[in-house]
Amino acid sequence: MNYIEVFNKHAIISKLPLKVGNRELRSCTKAKLFLLRVQYNNVIETFEKEMQDVLKEIKKDYPEFDSQASEIQKMYSINAKLKEYDEYDGEESKRPEKPSDEDLKFAKDAIKKEPEFKELNDKLTKEYIEARNQRLQDKAELKEKKFTESEFAEIIEVIGDSDIEMEEGKNIKSEDFLSIVATLFVD
Repeated sequence: MNYIEVFNKHAIISKLPLKVGNRELRSCTKAKLFLLRVQYNNVIETFEKEMQDVLKEIKKDYPEFDSQASEIQKMYSINAKLKEYDEYDGEESKRPEKPSDEDLKFAKDAIKKEPEFKELNDKLTKEYIEARNQRLQDKAELKEKKFTESEFAEIIEVIGDSDIEMEEGKNIKSEDFLSIVATLFVD
């Protein structure tokens, strides 16, 4: 199984409910579900740590990136403070502090560097995405556990006809979700 499959399976196993209404999985099935979740979480966590190392390696080819990013971020912060100062229409004693002339000069100079930074950021991002996509194809170290038929029957009982929320506001019908669980996680 490659990392894409791990991420996809994790998305499903993390949504499998322990309890729906007054229907609840038995302790031994809950334990297996938790162990599965932990197993997938650990693989994903390791993958993400490896990708942070890859990003650090890529950044070595762009030594100016962090300093430019810091300058651009400082510029945004100064501009936000200036906007807050300019748009304030409340009590004068509570007016936000105006950025110093030095800060305003810094922001004016930094904005000229923004296109160069954007180009640099785009290059770095492209390289990182390519490396990540390539790594997602690699085989993941995972000794897969599966649910038995009786454990799956228990999961069916608990879920019943309750739709499963996959993302904010996006539900999947119980029978579709159960079909996916059966395909991915049942011996």
